Amino acid sequence: MHIALTNFETFGSVGLHSFGYFSGDLYRVQNLLQTYTPADFPRIYIDRGDQDYLHEDIDLYEQNLTATGVAHEYIINPGLHEKAYWQSQVQTYLDWYIQGFDTAVK
Repeated sequence: MHIALTNFETFGSVGLHSFGYFSGDLYRVQNLLQTYTPADFPRIYIDRGDQDYLHEDIDLYEQNLTATGVAHEYIINPGLHEKAYWQSQVQTYLDWYIQGFDTAVK
């Protein structure tokens, strides 16, 4: 998310998979809302395992997006903050990213 919000106009879709955020990322959303509307933000997908040790940070970030009106999907699945969780979600991630592409483009 840090890269996407630092290069806001470059990304049409952003996936946050059991992510950790950088200092200032919570406030970056509010700062961008001084120039952009919530509808201008890229598509955002957030997921984490229900036992992810970063759950408090991830939940706080999601709550911030909700409070500012930035649309996003937030999914909690069974799992930990580990490779096995991310591997189990790869097809879901790919399916979500594909939805962001215009199928008319060849």
